[in-house]
Amino acid sequence: MRPETLPSSLPALRVRSAQDTISIMILLAILLAALPAAAYAQDASTAAVTSVSTAPVSLSTQAAAVIPEIRVIWPAEGAKYPYLKRSYTFGNVTPGSTLTVNGQPIQPRASGAFLAMVDFSTGPFELRFSAQLNGVSTEAVRAVSVSDVFEALAEKRILVLEPKEDLTLHSGDWLTVRCRGPAGAEAHFRVHDLSKDQSMEELENGLYEGRWRIPGGKEGKNRKILIQFKSKDGKLKAEAPGKLSLLEGGRYQVALSTAKTTILKSAAGGYDLFMPPGIQLAVSGSAGSSLRIALSPEDEAWVDSAQVRILPKGTPPPSGTVGKYLSTAVSSGSVRLSVQVDKNLPFEVYETIEPLAFEVRFYGAQQRIDRIRYAPGDSILREVRWKQETSQVVKLTIQTRLKWGCGYDAYYEKGRFVLEIRRPPALSGDLNVLAGRRIVLDPGHGPDRGALGPMGSQEQDINLALAFSLKKLLEKEGAEVFLTRASSAGPPLYERPGIAWSLKGDMLISIHNNALAVTDDPFESPRGFMNLYYQPHSRPLADAMHAAYGRNSPLPDEAIHWGDLHVCRTLQMPAVLTESAYVMLPAQEEMLLSESGKDLFARIMLEGARGYFEAVRNLQLESEDERRAARRE
Repeated sequence: MRPETLPSSLPALRVRSAQDTISIMILLAILLAALPAAAYAQDASTAAVTSVSTAPVSLSTQAAAVIPEIRVIWPAEGAKYPYLKRSYTFGNVTPGSTLTVNGQPIQPRASGAFLAMVDFSTGPFELRFSAQLNGVSTEAVRAVSVSDVFEALAEKRILVLEPKEDLTLHSGDWLTVRCRGPAGAEAHFRVHDLSKDQSMEELENGLYEGRWRIPGGKEGKNRKILIQFKSKDGKLKAEAPGKLSLLEGGRYQVALSTAKTTILKSAAGGYDLFMPPGIQLAVSGSAGSSLRIALSPEDEAWVDSAQVRILPKGTPPPSGTVGKYLSTAVSSGSVRLSVQVDKNLPFEVYETIEPLAFEVRFYGAQQRIDRIRYAPGDSILREVRWKQETSQVVKLTIQTRLKWGCGYDAYYEKGRFVLEIRRPPALSGDLNVLAGRRIVLDPGHGPDRGALGPMGSQEQDINLALAFSLKKLLEKEGAEVFLTRASSAGPPLYERPGIAWSLKGDMLISIHNNALAVTDDPFESPRGFMNLYYQPHSRPLADAMHAAYGRNSPLPDEAIHWGDLHVCRTLQMPAVLTESAYVMLPAQEEMLLSESGKDLFARIMLEGARGYFEAVRNLQLESEDERRAARRE
């Protein structure tokens, strides 16, 4: 979203009678002399038009006439909406003005900021704003478009929902075809030259689905998927946007992970596994730009083709041995578990807390573990167990003596898989738990602007200002503080967890403020603060941070959220993402922009960080195991 300012251009005055002409000419001269050129120059960045009309006024009051200004921050000119019936608009007007949007009265705040829900209709749609101040009115227009909803009963056509992208499948896979069309029809689909007609079931009024299990011996490339409806009104035909290619079952390509972190998803959405570079993956199919990865006969995942490189044909699918020796090693900052491997296989690390434990699964693997060596002085690991979980999955279970943990790393190194478990900072003897802590602050967004506020504020600027305020407070407590960005320019989102790890942070706080999707109603429920985390070892930090907001913020509590967000997925340290307020809500924007509000939220985050380290200290005071596991600095 891009904020747009609608300047008040030179007013077009409606002359009510010939005798008003002289008065109008005098008024124009006064206005042109009083206004700077920028006030009435047309803004080339927007196609919206403003106009002003006024009733006749006496010559003594003409000089005092003020033309109200309308600044529409959202929506931007030409914005494209999904199908909806109502949505919000926000911006600001000259303080003291009255305002209507499409004839609906809106009450601006004293600052002039406004936020309103208004009715929308599908297709091209205009929002018309009208502000009045002392008898002078200004109008502004925003032209947008709203997607139509498919009405199968009203429209005699077929809308294909799936597949929309080209597919590559094997024998034994299921092809799913979904579409909308007229209700009550007899529907079929077929794969051109490969299948007979397959029936489709009407799941609900006008929504149809059919499935075909691909038999053995079927091969073909870029086959069309054809759909046909029969009803009392006649026949309808359609072709799916995605075409189907079939490969003989068991024939795999092999891809090599090349991204700094290659992300494997459980399906089109959820993030699941995080692979370092150099991992071989068996490709068993595709959907558009996503590749389907066969981890084992029972497990599959999906990866973006841009994050891998396809190896030459004939490269055998990944398969290897885990073992023969497994050992642990102790250092001042961590305990390392390592095990021999003969190939860098795909792996998954599953972490739990209370107590801290790990499960590591190796895919395409056979176990050959003969020895497990526990290093002297290892105060973290309690026991390691192994199991050949399935024919191609080896599982290691690692039990520790700790309750929470403070981060870990997992990688391959010189023919060994390494799980490095960080030791918590030693806090049992410290009254000031923040002294000496290395805390990384991530001011969200930058160079992208993030959420926008009715007064034209940008979330990236608010986040950075909060980060600087919090940095000062933390440094007064003796903490070492680092920022992932210190200006409107910033590193890409995917680099920020790595920056925090390179700084060996004890904690990562990603500072954000909130907004809503255009399909949400900002007035539907109370809006306020929330905190998000991803990794289990980050939950205690999220709890402490949220408790600090609950004690000190005047805004509504929107609870702790588990969030599949990039910064929250940080492995090596506790990480929390804060949402202090909603930039788009006028009263909360004012709070965020005020010095008192900025100080309040910075102090809340300071208290949250302190609360987490105090909880770690209490663990160490209560448990000999926790004290012995603490980092030797």
